[in-house]
Amino acid sequence: MAASAGRYSRRLPLPSRRTVPAYLPLLGAIIIPPAAVLILLGALIVLAWPGPATGRRSGLASARYLWAGRVILALAAILALPAFVGSVAFIGSI
Repeated sequence: MAASAGRYSRRLPLPSRRTVPAYLPLLGAIIIPPAAVLILLGALIVLAWPGPATGRRSGLASARYLWAGRVILALAAILALPAFVGSVAFIGSI
């Protein structure tokens, strides 16, 4: 985790109004605890497989990685759908 934080801090630009989007993941980690869990998992994945995450290999463009990424995104969307529908229904009832 420390290595991932160090890498991220070296890539962050100096704080200014134009660079606010670079700091939004950190804000999400502070305000929304599930976002902190996702950021931690992403940091662990980057540490486990630094090549594809940093673009040092072209393995990220293979069909196998694209298919796996699409499946993971589809599963995440399907798992998030009930909470989204419930939130929209709750907001609509107010």
